[in-house]
Amino acid sequence: MANFSAKSAVNLPALDLFSGFAKIGKSTVTVLPGGFRITLSASETVEVLGSFTYGGVVPNVPTGGTVTGIRLAVLGAIIHELTGISVGWATAVGYGANQSASLAAWPSVLAGADTLVGSSFDDTLIGYAGKDSIDGGGGIDTVLYTDRSAGVVATLNGATPITVAVGGIDEDTLVNIENITGGSGADKLTGD
Repeated sequence: MANFSAKSAVNLPALDLFSGFAKIGKSTVTVLPGGFRITLSASETVEVLGSFTYGGVVPNVPTGGTVTGIRLAVLGAIIHELTGISVGWATAVGYGANQSASLAAWPSVLAGADTLVGSSFDDTLIGYAGKDSIDGGGGIDTVLYTDRSAGVVATLNGATPITVAVGGIDEDTLVNIENITGGSGADKLTGD
């Protein structure tokens, strides 16, 4: 069960969360208790949580282990945080190889019963498979079901939680969502 939260506006399906991994050999890496930090620039860092082994050719760069969380920070403030995951180090490095691989990681990373919380800005969120809890936070937020071929049924109701059915089966709980985009099925979507 993954937990994602945003402090700045986010378009989740386009968030290149693993991109910092590709820069690990060219950036300053600091080992921390329970993980390490990749300094991407004077203002941007990626903190990688998990259990890792070290001892390779490049100091402070893991040679193996498991990623359990990722925090993106700008000027020391966390702007996006993903925890509750379990991704092998080699797989995580593969996700970070390029933007396409990083974006393709989302369906497998968010494959369970996940909790997604948007920012106080306008966000686009997607839960993929599983019974997710999605809170848009403030702003004008959109949830995507564009990956679904079965009919999506939802009646948005502002700050009141609603249940979204996909293919006739109750799936996600939404709150503070103003827009919803369906998939390729016979969707019945109603706004508030």
